[in-house]
Amino acid sequence: MVIEDRDAPRAGRRPRGTVMIFAVPLLAVAAAGIAVGIALDGGDPGDRAVPFEAGRVYETGKRQRIESGGRAVTYVPAGGRTLDSRAGCLAGAGGARSRALLADVECEGRVQASFRTTENVTVDGHVLRFRDSAAAAAAGAWLAYTDLRFSGGGTARDGRVERRGRYVVVTAGASQDPERTADAVAVLHGATLAGLGGAAAG
Repeated sequence: MVIEDRDAPRAGRRPRGTVMIFAVPLLAVAAAGIAVGIALDGGDPGDRAVPFEAGRVYETGKRQRIESGGRAVTYVPAGGRTLDSRAGCLAGAGGARSRALLADVECEGRVQASFRTTENVTVDGHVLRFRDSAAAAAAGAWLAYTDLRFSGGGTARDGRVERRGRYVVVTAGASQDPERTADAVAVLHGATLAGLGGAAAG
């Protein structure tokens, strides 16, 4: 649809209607380009707003209530560490197999956080950083949540492993209640993935 400018344009001046016709598509293209750039995995390290720090990735400085999928869990922080090196990454391995795997795919760093929920579930989270999304995908395909060290104890254990860009998120929990453990793991894991977003971080 063409928008007509009823005022006669001055010589050498583009009618206002013409400006509107071209401006709207250009703005739409620019917005689409920004959205695609944000959504792409393995983008430039500067694309991610949240620093690679335990206190920022997991917000370990405060008690927090997280709601997801109709479930609400309150997490009380019990500690967090930023280990921004290969040695720090390997320190989280639970055995020789996982150490060899993380060394092979060149894990570059790790942040770790521990929580206890108000329903007495111990939950630990790790975010492992790799050189690019391909290395993270290789690690994520082989890692199990039991391959990393966790502080929790209990008969009901649960865990998840998932990749996001150049990161692999590993979350595990334990208690005496299978349902509460599963909920605590799922909610923290989902919140961590959402916080990382689709772009890579520094």
